[in-house]
Amino acid sequence: SPSFIKTPSPVEGVVGKDASLHCEVYGTPPFQVNWYKDKRPLKDSRKYKIVSVASSATLHIMKLEKDDAEQPAFVKKLADQSVTVGQQLTLTTTVKGSEPLTVSWVQDKDHILREGDNRKIKFENNVVTLVVPKADSTTAGKYTCQLRNDSGVVESVSHVTVLEPAVIVHSPESLSVKSGENTALEVTVSGSPELKTKWFKDNKALSAGAKYQTSFSKKIAALKIRSADKADAGEYRLEVTNHV
Repeated sequence: SPSFIKTPSPVEGVVGKDASLHCEVYGTPPFQVNWYKDKRPLKDSRKYKIVSVASSATLHIMKLEKDDAEQPAFVKKLADQSVTVGQQLTLTTTVKGSEPLTVSWVQDKDHILREGDNRKIKFENNVVTLVVPKADSTTAGKYTCQLRNDSGVVESVSHVTVLEPAVIVHSPESLSVKSGENTALEVTVSGSPELKTKWFKDNKALSAGAKYQTSFSKKIAALKIRSADKADAGEYRLEVTNHV
């Protein structure tokens, strides 16, 4: 079967001037070489002159226009990602298109991303990479990679979610109440949903009932104790968990 011993090389042209692409094949003649642009077959015309001699074939493009360049495209698009606080975020995409090819990144609607202390951007060998070495809450959002050349502009999007472990932000150190009074313990927590809370007294799990009432709203976990007495004295502890 025939094979290529020389494939067309990238060509930089000037609008209004002619350009040529050349290839050579190996095998048993006669050969039939077909030319394509963006997967569409090309035919001999005023715009294109196709010349085949023996084992070589040449495509002459007459009077170059911007539309003759290969349009920018994403060979491998961005994917949505989830990353835990403190971990590295890496967004990677593979692109193609005629040079000069430029890449830009935007977070959410209008935050243009550039190389910085907590961000690395690379564009090598048609691979575009954005790295955030240590993700934090500001890393979350919609990331748009924009690819541009003289033939047009295309975009690929990744939605990034930053997962935060469940932690206790604030809790009371101690509480004194009079016998017979109602009282409440409130603990502020944070972390990615879904947060689950559980109360303990002297390392024994508490169950809601007539004596104890529990609630959890707006990241505040509360334990209400009705008619406190001596038996209610002890060490109370909240455990908060999520899937991170």
